Amino acid sequence: MALTLVSGSVPLILDAKKQQAEYELGIANRLILLADLLQQRLQAAISAQTSLSAELVSFSSQIKDNDIAFALLDANGKVVYTVLLLQSVGQQIAEYASGFATWLPADVNLRLQRWRQSRYLYITPLPALPEQPYLLVEQGAAEIVRKLEQDSARQLLLLVCFMLLSMAMSSILSKVISAPVKQLAFASKRMKDDIANGSASAMPAKNVAEYSSLGKSLREMSNDLSDKFNSSKAAQFDLAELVADRTLKLQQSNSQLEAILSAASDFSIIATDPCGMVNYFSAGAEKLTGYSAVELVQRQSPAILHLSSEVEAREQS
Repeated sequence: MALTLVSGSVPLILDAKKQQAEYELGIANRLILLADLLQQRLQAAISAQTSLSAELVSFSSQIKDNDIAFALLDANGKVVYTVLLLQSVGQQIAEYASGFATWLPADVNLRLQRWRQSRYLYITPLPALPEQPYLLVEQGAAEIVRKLEQDSARQLLLLVCFMLLSMAMSSILSKVISAPVKQLAFASKRMKDDIANGSASAMPAKNVAEYSSLGKSLREMSNDLSDKFNSSKAAQFDLAELVADRTLKLQQSNSQLEAILSAASDFSIIATDPCGMVNYFSAGAEKLTGYSAVELVQRQSPAILHLSSEVEAREQS
């Protein structure tokens, strides 16, 4: 937004200065033309020995512009005769050299108001009039200020329209650019479920090379992860079957061993843990010793089945 404002304001300012220079050039050419025409009329009046003041009044009435004033000046720059009100009379006209100049009111501080009340002057010598050797033509700047304000208003309106159009285009471009990203983001969220289901993720295809490349990369990554997930799932299934098969076989072996030990009723089979506690007491041991497995397993050591004298004799032998 700031860039748009700056890029639009700089040409506006430059164009305003250019138009001001063009308007001032037009006024200068107009004042020069009027001075030349009036000088010719005054020379004709001198030749005809008619009144110069009457000629000034006649010429001013033909111009029909109350914003243009004429004056005859003496050698010191003092006004000898004027037609219409000269705004610059209060100034020392002698300060201005012959040619085009600008008069600014000294008692106005506001720059725009001062420019609006300023006057354009054109002073040219009159060789045919020794007593009034200078002709002054004056025109106000209000017309230029009004034209420039109108031009600036139009250009400001164009700048506002340009900014609104830029905002609208930016919004549209943002939506166009972000739409593929949103689609890719939505497809990426589905990727987890697609991989879990073992299916390939469908990525939207776009004409923009960057988005198309990103979608292709995500699609390839999804397919690779899906394949690896399927392989891992298959391996997990095979491992589960192998564990179940081994467990079944181990249960069968334990059942067979338990059946064999239970069937050996004429033999006493006793097993202990590393601490010497009985952890297995067969049915044959119950039959031969008179103890039950409940009484001995994890409660007694095999020492309860022997006399202390037998244990001592065993140690001595």
